[in-house]
Amino acid sequence: MSPNKTLQAQNVKFRRVRNATRGLLTIGVAAAVLVLVLLLAASQPAAGADAGGAYQYAKLHVTLYG
Repeated sequence: MSPNKTLQAQNVKFRRVRNATRGLLTIGVAAAVLVLVLLLAASQPAAGADAGGAYQYAKLHVTLYG
């Protein structure tokens, strides 16, 4: 076997490992972004932080005349 063919085989193996690592890194970054978006979406209340307390106060103080 010539040294040139051995070097080519090593280069092909190195490229495959590098491409696989790049693919795993891409999947990891995409998963991290997805988790961040889901956490932000779940942590935000629908109507603001104090709206729940104000709504409960108004609900308890409603009278027959308004």
